[in-house]
Amino acid sequence: MKNKIKIKEIRFIDGESDRVPLIPTTVYSWNKANAFLMKRSCYKESKIGDLKTDFVITFEDGFEYKGTYELKHLNFEKGDLKGHILRNALFYSGRHRPSHIETDESYNLCLTEEGKELYSQLLDHYDIGYGVSINRDIVCEKEILNQITEIDIGIEIKKLFSRMENKKVIEHGNIVFTRGVQNNCLSDKEFFKFVLKSLEKHLLGDWGEMCLEDIRENDYSLENNFRVFSSYEHDSHSKIYIVTERDRSLTTVLFPSEY
Repeated sequence: MKNKIKIKEIRFIDGESDRVPLIPTTVYSWNKANAFLMKRSCYKESKIGDLKTDFVITFEDGFEYKGTYELKHLNFEKGDLKGHILRNALFYSGRHRPSHIETDESYNLCLTEEGKELYSQLLDHYDIGYGVSINRDIVCEKEILNQITEIDIGIEIKKLFSRMENKKVIEHGNIVFTRGVQNNCLSDKEFFKFVLKSLEKHLLGDWGEMCLEDIRENDYSLENNFRVFSSYEHDSHSKIYIVTERDRSLTTVLFPSEY
């Protein structure tokens, strides 16, 4: 893959706030941009709605990309500006129709020739992550085009809730994926299916790959409103934990390394 034009700077120029006003800030890497967004999400008081944050990215050749990042509460995301731009570019270039848009005809109504040209230019010539996964392993374009989106994740979670409404044995509250788990779900459909199946088992009281003592502890915690912890193995190299807090307000899916 040919070298692509890298960023020169990222400026956060304006944004909504429900607590701490945004101070215009300039950073010089994607990681610093994500750290800024994560800090902003810590200041968000309400778990409902988004805070619109305007930004301008200047690339080394002088090209500028302007956009708005809709920042959620820290419980739901920690900031991923590069991923945000990549998903927009795949969508508006006409290269990826998400599953919630059922037909090509409906998808085409969302597109313009000007937008397709702009976002195709971004994908093909600028360093926004196209052709490289989050951990920098090279992947082919087909894999990227077939990956799911955050919207798809939300839709499938809602479907799971609907199926489990009268079957679940535990109240789950908000379902949250850590950034590591979410990135793997976005790039690997089979892993996402495994996460959904594991969530279903957790809600049914099947605690996964746990020793007998831990299973009994979970059963006791379920009856007495304590924290519930389960563990599931995808393959010999991949395991996730699912944790529901004692007040049943939050259920988190995470990797052991993130615990």
